[in-house]
Amino acid sequence: MTRRFSRLFGATPEQLPGAPPPLHVLLLEDSAADADLILHELRRGGYEPVARRVVSRGEMLEALSDGSWQIVLLDYSLKDGETALEALASLAEFSLDLPAILVAGVIGAEEVADALRVGARDFVSKGNLTRLVPAVARELAQVEARRQQRDGEEALRQSEQRLRLALDAGGMGWWENDLVSGQLHLSDKLELMFGLEPGAFGGTYAEFIGLVHPDDRELVGASIEQAITLDAPATVYRALWPDGTVHWHERKSQRVGDADGRFKLITGVTFDVTEREEAAQALGESEERFRLIAEQARDLIALFDDEGRYLYLSPSWESILGYPAVALLGTVVSELIHPDDWPEGTKLGAGQARELRLRKADGAWLWVEALIYGVEGRDASRLAVIARDISERKRAEVERQLLEEELRQAHKLDEVVERLRELDRLKDEFIAVVSHELRTPLTSIIGYLELMQNPATGELSKEQREFAAIIERNAQRLLHVMSDLLSLAQIESGKFRLELGKADLAALAEDAVESARPAAERRHIVLTLTAEPVPALEGDHTRLAQLLDNLISNALKFTPEGGRVEIGVRTEGGSAVLEVTDSGMGISAEEQERLFERFFRTAAATDSGIQGTGLGLAITKAIVSAHGGTISVESEEGHGTVFRVQLPLRQTESA
Repeated sequence: MTRRFSRLFGATPEQLPGAPPPLHVLLLEDSAADADLILHELRRGGYEPVARRVVSRGEMLEALSDGSWQIVLLDYSLKDGETALEALASLAEFSLDLPAILVAGVIGAEEVADALRVGARDFVSKGNLTRLVPAVARELAQVEARRQQRDGEEALRQSEQRLRLALDAGGMGWWENDLVSGQLHLSDKLELMFGLEPGAFGGTYAEFIGLVHPDDRELVGASIEQAITLDAPATVYRALWPDGTVHWHERKSQRVGDADGRFKLITGVTFDVTEREEAAQALGESEERFRLIAEQARDLIALFDDEGRYLYLSPSWESILGYPAVALLGTVVSELIHPDDWPEGTKLGAGQARELRLRKADGAWLWVEALIYGVEGRDASRLAVIARDISERKRAEVERQLLEEELRQAHKLDEVVERLRELDRLKDEFIAVVSHELRTPLTSIIGYLELMQNPATGELSKEQREFAAIIERNAQRLLHVMSDLLSLAQIESGKFRLELGKADLAALAEDAVESARPAAERRHIVLTLTAEPVPALEGDHTRLAQLLDNLISNALKFTPEGGRVEIGVRTEGGSAVLEVTDSGMGISAEEQERLFERFFRTAAATDSGIQGTGLGLAITKAIVSAHGGTISVESEEGHGTVFRVQLPLRQTESA
């Protein structure tokens, strides 16, 4: 087949410029002719096969070590009575992600099922090789997907290992709690933070709670229960070392779900915050000393109970916010905090530090930076807050952010302008490429095909005539598609121009009908033209011919065999009127509203498999509009369609 292709058209796919990357194919096929057909189909599908043909299972196994094969294509019946079943079974013994597709002639459903069961990924009949390229593309895509999954899993494993090393290096202990087995694992660093030797922890919850200060065990137990049902906030507690010393820990946790969304693991990190907590405790050891400091402070200082109610406020609350201290005592802290900075339900807790807004007595908002400490008093645990006015800093930040945003927007605007210029240049280059680099050689191909089919150049065989006819039809269709794309590019770039002159609409219609008549006759469609004499138009001869071709070919596509397509040309008032009427499937009212949109295709076209770009009518409307005319459509589903074009009768200077 490849040699015959070369004799007919003078070049093999390997010689064409811009050849695709090679496809390494191991072909288990005892028929050289069938192998050529398979390779020819792969080339037609856009692949450049680098193939090795073997005729037996033994040769296949030997070839597996000789090359980096991407796919195996094998016949069912092989040399010396072997079948694909033995070859597939042997192939399965290798640890290779190498898909195999059965490409066989006439075999029974049981043989196909046996091959698929042994390891074949798909079956393609030699009598219908059009399925071969999609099947190969699918298997190659699945191989690549599996490779990416393996790479991702390995990357995840390495990432988790690096994370644990980083935690250890950063002085943080990490832990994992398996909710299924109940096992608790502590890192070596965390065991040291509990005063244990690495490896000494037994892995049970009871043993862990025993390492917590008795006064904090209820708190830690509640936080663990909470962490099972939701991602809990950080918990600060005391660890009681075997030597009797007390160390403060801050513990953060997160649930880990499986693919089904079930949480089977809780993991987290623990910091030693002894120095921080001891400093906070030292700050509140003496309430009187604290009060003396607070009375002189310019910052906002307050004490709260465990319900968040004010117990004490420094005089600065009145001087800065305007509230008499006595008016706030007993109220809840959240009443003064902006709701966006302190969502409903938020609880006060030691160790919290945040920026937030407080409402002043005059209704204005004041930005402060607040730090909350736990304070152990004689009667009960309390919380202390120190808040500093950061309004000036916030204003400066806002101004800086606005300036940065202005700079970013200006930079983006410059990028957009440059991008638009680049797109405009690309459109021009695209138009030039389509006009010259694609249309010219395609037109040449069509011309040579016509010469080949001319009896004067020699009689072609039946097969050669069929090949030439297929190529010519596809080349004509591709030329039509490129013409549509070129017109669209010109419309989008604002370079859609008319070359005005004297145009005879009736003569153009007669030429268009004659050009379309062979296509109509192939489908037994009656194609008629009724043309009255029409004065010459001031129009673009080429564009008007394109308009007629689009409307007539559209009507033929949507008219069933045995139907009618009627073309009418007449004068009406000061306009030339063109009507294209078909007895086709019709268009719904909803789709008529979108009929002239770019790339729009009706549901009937999609369901019927009618080919097209969805550009013809959009370009037709652009041509009509450029001539100062109008186009309309009348249609009813199941009762055909009428397209009506009205063009003004402006006389040319030469008319």
